[in-house]
Amino acid sequence: MIRPNTPSSNKKIRTILFMQLPLIDHGYNYIQGNVPYAPAAMAAHVRRHRQGMVVVDHLPFVIANLCSDRVIARYIARTAPEVLCISCYLWNVERSLEIADTARTMLPELIVVAGGPEIQEGAWALSEPRASVDYFVAGEGEWFFERFFSGAQMENCEKIVNANRLVVQPDAELVDIRSTQEPFTGGELDTMADGSVFMEMTRGCPYRCSYCFYSGNCPGVRERDFGVLLEALKRGGNIELNEIYILSPTFNRTPDFRGKLKTLARSNAGVRLHTEMRTEGIDAETAGLLYEAGFRSLEVGIQTLTPGALRRIGRRGDVQRAMEGMRMLLHAGIDLKIGVIPGLPGDDPVRFIEGVRTLVEEGFGASLELYPLMMLPGTRIRREGEREGAVFQKKPPYYLVNGWGFDADDMTAIRRDLEEMTGYSHQTPRLPDFSEGEGGVFCRGVRFDGDVAAAWDGRRYADRIDSAVFSFHMYCGTAIRALPALRSLFATLPLQHQFYNLIFHSEEIQDEQGIGRFLREIDGDFPHRRMHLFDDWREGAQFMFHQVFNDESRFRDACGRYGIVDPILRIDAAGRGSLAEIARMPGCAILVARGALGPLEDGMLDHWGDRTEDIAFESEDEAARYFKRAGRECIQWPFSFGIQDLR
Repeated sequence: MIRPNTPSSNKKIRTILFMQLPLIDHGYNYIQGNVPYAPAAMAAHVRRHRQGMVVVDHLPFVIANLCSDRVIARYIARTAPEVLCISCYLWNVERSLEIADTARTMLPELIVVAGGPEIQEGAWALSEPRASVDYFVAGEGEWFFERFFSGAQMENCEKIVNANRLVVQPDAELVDIRSTQEPFTGGELDTMADGSVFMEMTRGCPYRCSYCFYSGNCPGVRERDFGVLLEALKRGGNIELNEIYILSPTFNRTPDFRGKLKTLARSNAGVRLHTEMRTEGIDAETAGLLYEAGFRSLEVGIQTLTPGALRRIGRRGDVQRAMEGMRMLLHAGIDLKIGVIPGLPGDDPVRFIEGVRTLVEEGFGASLELYPLMMLPGTRIRREGEREGAVFQKKPPYYLVNGWGFDADDMTAIRRDLEEMTGYSHQTPRLPDFSEGEGGVFCRGVRFDGDVAAAWDGRRYADRIDSAVFSFHMYCGTAIRALPALRSLFATLPLQHQFYNLIFHSEEIQDEQGIGRFLREIDGDFPHRRMHLFDDWREGAQFMFHQVFNDESRFRDACGRYGIVDPILRIDAAGRGSLAEIARMPGCAILVARGALGPLEDGMLDHWGDRTEDIAFESEDEAARYFKRAGRECIQWPFSFGIQDLR
């Protein structure tokens, strides 16, 4: 039943909290991409039009990106906003709604507003009653908030979908983007840790590709004033601004495109630019202008080289001209991200992979990025698939599973073929953080004595899991019977949106058969599993097992015997003689003991190069030093997180 919980029927709204959660994996590889642009834009709009009347806040970066669901819900309860606004994307919608449920339990009068690309008719979020959400919003946030705060009636814009109130913005009431506050230049959005920021310059798309909802979500094409981008570049002179990601699906369709490039070339003092572009018509001169303007990378959606599939999805254009434009861009020194989509109607696995092979032979292999077809709610391709019997996931990410000549085995084979042709692996770094941080406001891991049966009782740790990725360091003098121990540990601990590293510190070969049985028992319909439907099974697991060895011979034995547990050799200053030989072992991982980098550093650079995914450190400072010399980014835990020693 929908609650009549609106500003017009209750007290005036004075406090709003915005929340946008990231895609999470074991290595936090995606938090840099969780730029809260939409919440910042909405907050800027509210501040501008309700100045002095409404206090607007955001979920802090550390809590949003690194903390567990329990900590996030606790923060919401303690700050007690009157309205919680959540930005819903297919990678965070399930977790966001569960946190909203918990927050509503703690704050019964809380008003919850859910918006974003994932809120559409047909989306999983609306598939059943969500009693904790007062408004689901399909449309532009500025439009909604004007009605929300003014108390304007929304009945003529509302639909009741499975007992949920869905507010749908009419096409005739689109927001004038030129009247909105751009959040970065308006001081509402900061750069990310790497100095990058998003900037929306266009709403809508001139194309109507059947698999994309961009034009459906923002009908029409509206351009922000170009001076806003120039203002951002000027602001970058006063802060550490390294890159602007221009949100525009076809930036080269902007009016006076070449003139704007020349203006950027005169105005840009070294800020990298990135955007999306169609490459038909890009000649050598235009590619050179793009580089001079500051563009160092571009996203290019080629999707497939099969003509029938391109016609079927409404992807008009000349493939050969597009490829020629891509060659011009690469020659100009611009890095390309070329998206390809297997599963499109009118295509088939053989022709698709032949097209990929052509792209590789033409020199684009290092730029290819594989995106299995998603049947997104609200898209034309989803409606066609439903009519034509295509089978797809009913929950995010809505991957096509069977249809139009493709099945799950084909998708898996295509991924493997692409990796073989390009040498690029979709696998993400697996090594946990071994730095010895003690104390801290939040707990990111515990150490316990694995030989003590009571230490495996998960109830001891439920209130300590403060991070989205939590590590158990288990010190074992013997081989543990894994199945009963792990059952006990996780009988009461959160699973759905929580990731775990389980690290044995032992010289004994552990019970991998029992670990395998445990993983099969506990596996379920988790969002992370669905996201990795076509990847190797371990990629979709929320549990990663590692074992740290001090004895090199036992480590080598484990490397030959383990299939689930990843062995790691801990090396101190005395172990430098083994570096070259160990480096020749495929996938071998090492842990550098605290204080050992000095005598090991040159040898590691010689024999391990930039294999940072296979190297862990006990010292954060030594990790940062080595990664810098290797030319790789080093993301460190904030000081507010620590490991608790319960041995």
